[in-house]
Amino acid sequence: MSRAAELAEVDAAIQRWMDALHPGVLATEWVLISAGVSSERPGTGYEVAASSALPYHNATGLAALLTTEIEAIYDEEDPL
Repeated sequence: MSRAAELAEVDAAIQRWMDALHPGVLATEWVLISAGVSSERPGTGYEVAASSALPYHNATGLAALLTTEIEAIYDEEDPL
């Protein structure tokens, strides 16, 4: 399967997820960041995918939101 076909599947899945959360809302842009480990090489590997027409200002906005959301998750888990 080509990278474009894989991204089209991710795009469709994200749209279904957004529609389940907020019916009628169209997911216009998205960024997916995945971390994984492999027994073949040490350390964590990262994969980043984004919607095909993601403008720079939207990408930076999503990245800023991601940072805020991650900080909130860790603040909730460890209040110190």
